[in-house]
Amino acid sequence: MLFDPTLLPRLQFAWVIAWHIVLPAFTIAAMSFIAMVEGLALATGRVAYARVSITSNPWPLYFRFPADRVCRACRSPSGQSLPQ
Repeated sequence: MLFDPTLLPRLQFAWVIAWHIVLPAFTIAAMSFIAMVEGLALATGRVAYARVSITSNPWPLYFRFPADRVCRACRSPSGQSLPQ
């Protein structure tokens, strides 16, 4: 039983299932915290909340803004993208 052929696949399955439980829980908690802080920044207008929400966001800036650039280009009267 020490080196059973089914031991490694079972360990791999346990490892994958453990990460599939841990990572979504962490992601949901982090995103709800960021949403709450950004909501506080919008509601109160305090710069400290906005600074915390930007620094706690795990996604780099180039992942967050492409859709905003596309929307700005669509709303531009000349069809060119607006300055950032």
